[in-house]
Amino acid sequence: MEAVASCRRLVCYPVAGDQFVNSRYIVDVWKIGVRISGFGEKEVEDGMRKVMEDEEMGERLKKLRDKAMGNEARLCLDNSFTIFKDDICGYNI
Repeated sequence: MEAVASCRRLVCYPVAGDQFVNSRYIVDVWKIGVRISGFGEKEVEDGMRKVMEDEEMGERLKKLRDKAMGNEARLCLDNSFTIFKDDICGYNI
């Protein structure tokens, strides 16, 4: 849900437990990520390329975020993040 809330596509490599179920939802149900078969340079590069270049995946992710968080909650989160960022950067000191 953190990735959905921050609108981040995912590269999945499930190893144990509920990671397999989570990966299945991310890749096959929500279609907001890809599953890689290993940590080799080629596998990671291909996975990253797929998530970065798939424009439809980005649109699905935005729609899922709006459904999961609701537009009002998202606006509140965006505002809180801006305040936090400004505080860290020293703009409100």
